Amino acid sequence: MVRIPLNTPRPKPIGLTSLVDVVFILLFFFMAIAGGVQTSDIKLSSALSVDVSSESSTERLILKADGQLELSGNTVSIDDLKIHGSKVFYLSVMPGVTVQQMLDAMHRLHSAGISVELAHSGDGS
Repeated sequence: MVRIPLNTPRPKPIGLTSLVDVVFILLFFFMAIAGGVQTSDIKLSSALSVDVSSESSTERLILKADGQLELSGNTVSIDDLKIHGSKVFYLSVMPGVTVQQMLDAMHRLHSAGISVELAHSGDGS
């Protein structure tokens, strides 16, 4: 016969009061952190992109894979584009440009007050 000791110490249950307090403190912490994050929106729509292959009067801005912007065959900076005033530029991207690079360039241009729209050419580029 096996003897079972009657005075075996049992583990104490975890107090739920302190666990609930910790959960609320973490909830408050993450809500406070999330309130400080700034986001910005850039509207993208292929239906709104402009076909610039046939229009010679449009200002076509080309984004290269190295992040440089090109206008009329010349490398330009954002400050150079500000000279053009409220003109709308049509942004085309070269092969090798990632989506993140394109979005970063569009964000920089919009932040500088430069109007830019996505463009596509008739040849699929």
